[in-house]
Amino acid sequence: MTYKGYTIQAAPHERIETGQGGLNLFILWSTETGEKSRHFSTSDQYPTKEEALAHCLAYGQQIIDKRIPGLWVG
Repeated sequence: MTYKGYTIQAAPHERIETGQGGLNLFILWSTETGEKSRHFSTSDQYPTKEEALAHCLAYGQQIIDKRIPGLWVG
């Protein structure tokens, strides 16, 4: 997903024993010297991998919008 010039790549992980999904994502962006990326994850768990995917994308947007204290890109 592209958002405000950044690419959010959701990569939720699934716990085999519970089927729950965890929040895990990468944010990529271009600079004059090439492409950069940052990895973000939390210990949050969601009932399904699909729900975790949706939360990954929303979390990435919040990071890009500087709405989560202490997390940023660029």
